[in-house]
Amino acid sequence: MICRPPASLCGNAEAPYLRSQPHLLTSLQHAALLHGRVPGSAAGHVAIATMVPGEGWREKAYPACELAEVLPYYAGRSDVYLSTQRFWDWRRIARLAECGALAVDVDFHKVERLRDSHPLGALEDCRVALERGRMPQPSIAVASGRGLYLLWLHEPVPRQALPRWNVCQRELWEILKPIGADRGALDAARMLRLIGTRHSRTGVIVEALTPPGAVWDFDDLADEVLPYARAEIADFRIRRAARAAKRPPERRRVPSHKFNVETLWEARLTDLQTPRRLRWFGDLPPGQRDYWMFLAANAMSYLTPPERLDRELYALAREAAGWHDPERSRKEYEGRAARRRAEARRMAAKDVPFKEIAKGPSASPSIASTAMYFASHCRVYPLYGGVASPEGGTGSAATLPARGQ
Repeated sequence: MICRPPASLCGNAEAPYLRSQPHLLTSLQHAALLHGRVPGSAAGHVAIATMVPGEGWREKAYPACELAEVLPYYAGRSDVYLSTQRFWDWRRIARLAECGALAVDVDFHKVERLRDSHPLGALEDCRVALERGRMPQPSIAVASGRGLYLLWLHEPVPRQALPRWNVCQRELWEILKPIGADRGALDAARMLRLIGTRHSRTGVIVEALTPPGAVWDFDDLADEVLPYARAEIADFRIRRAARAAKRPPERRRVPSHKFNVETLWEARLTDLQTPRRLRWFGDLPPGQRDYWMFLAANAMSYLTPPERLDRELYALAREAAGWHDPERSRKEYEGRAARRRAEARRMAAKDVPFKEIAKGPSASPSIASTAMYFASHCRVYPLYGGVASPEGGTGSAATLPARGQ
């Protein structure tokens, strides 16, 4: 195991804190833990959002190197959120630059037996659960006003590590689920409340419950969290390959332990985004959009939790095709959604091969919209537990076409 203490933090307190706060951390120090442990080394942008009464959600993206200048403006304000990861410009998984921390949001106030608990009491329950599950303790715990969230700081890793990062998130969620861990807060685009700001409903300042702990090497942290370390998985596959060598040679070859279906589709998404940026400077030409969106939607379905996939696909459509969905009446929206569901069901019933669907715009008059629905509602999600049916329920993988056909 290789981990190190966090780099020294600087900054003064910019907001009043509760007297009960055991560990004073400022907004600048919070941001430095996530995005500036080595000054000038963080790549990409950090999202900061506020919930403004009467105006709703307001979000901006700032270069990580500018946080020291920006954060004093937000310190002490109400309902301010900070992205835990970094992105290229705006906050979407398709634009993910680096992951620097595992995070679990624990809404213990939603658990009957813990509803009236103090955050320190809920934190102790989390520690006990992690110890029983043989999981590492968090690097820092933060009381968010009504709940708390836990962070496991690690060295930055690029988007290529996202599939393994997602599995680590799910393993930690499984352990903390009885204490109120939020399943909807597992994706890499999640934002959490900024230390030193105020929760508007409770009037409580967001505060650190523990001092900053060790910063992990990501591979070491993943080995601690996952049921099997990479070395053990490699050993399993070597043994399987040895057994396969004794069988008839027509058996398929065992793939490298460094690759799986999720890393394959992440690489395909990168291959889709890079030529688009270099050849067309971002905007796809007419005639290429439906084909590109279908392939990108399939790739995103392997990298994003099902409940967040619609948001990611709409963002991809805006980025690549300049697509904007105008506001329409509820009846018109529901009619359009019903047509997409019907078309997706017809495609699934016919078991249309992937290569036939993806031939281009001539394959279907609405491949882009159908692909978004098809990837959202008719795909298998091995990392996130179950199969989504076109009607929104669950079903058997045998009843749906395999992904990537």
